[in-house]
Amino acid sequence: MTIPERLRLMLFVVFTNASVGIAYAGDLPRETVFVERDTQSIRFSVEVADTSEARAKGLMFRTVLPSDEGMLFVYTKPQVVSMWMKNTLISLDMLFISEAGKIVHIVENTTPHSLKTISSKRQVTMVLELAAGAVKASRIGIGDRIRRETGS
Repeated sequence: MTIPERLRLMLFVVFTNASVGIAYAGDLPRETVFVERDTQSIRFSVEVADTSEARAKGLMFRTVLPSDEGMLFVYTKPQVVSMWMKNTLISLDMLFISEAGKIVHIVENTTPHSLKTISSKRQVTMVLELAAGAVKASRIGIGDRIRRETGS
């Protein structure tokens, strides 16, 4: 392969990877999610991944996730959900949510690029992914409830 061919290939890879990261960032529906416990209510602006394609992409290739934002994975029926961190560049906190809107399992500080399976351990209908550290900083726990506000 000649130098110009290598350069063309490198530029193609760079621009393709950059466009993949940008192509689905921000094109998902958004809503506000509140994590509620006792009298406390913590607000997050989230992208909603409610199709198999959006759930498969998730937060892959993102380089930053603001502390007050996240992604809500929504499933049509209760199921045990398994995820991994392949192509995910940032560490996340994952909140697994029952059909009743209750947090039933939490995994904090996931490892970027890991192929290790992260499971809900129970049937859930939603998974809320937040920037790593959000659970600890907001003292979110098992049993807290999720309230969704659409049209935000």
